[in-house]
Amino acid sequence: MAPILLVFRADEARVSVCLKGTLDDFSVSDILQVISFGRKTGYLSFETEAAGGAIVFQKGRVLASVDNGGNPPETELESLRGYQRDEVIRRRIAASLERLARCRRGYFIFQVSAQPPRVVAGRDIALETLDAGIEVVDLLLELVGRQDWEAPGAA
Repeated sequence: MAPILLVFRADEARVSVCLKGTLDDFSVSDILQVISFGRKTGYLSFETEAAGGAIVFQKGRVLASVDNGGNPPETELESLRGYQRDEVIRRRIAASLERLARCRRGYFIFQVSAQPPRVVAGRDIALETLDAGIEVVDLLLELVGRQDWEAPGAA
């Protein structure tokens, strides 16, 4: 699996590793909550047997998420504006998070930065980045709701 690369412009502040470990020790949900509670800005990358991915944060809110299971943004995203664009991006973030949350083995690294990255894994993410971001608790509640709905015997 190819590593996820982080690219910053030369004039942006330095990047430092703030948190790293394995998914054996911390779940994706645990990691997201730590970053959100600390209101951190930066980049969380994952490398697992099943997938690799990254979640971009600004002040603890999720701005974007990309993973090996997700498709590049649809060409229609370029023509969408406002609420429609944000809803498509929000669904993409939720789907990416759901794929990453299924991983139980692998590594993660959170890198703190002054500004969120603009390029992830060689891909310009400007088109698929939310301006205001999403609260982590909202994403986690949505994820739990989906898991409950999909569970065997769910009503």
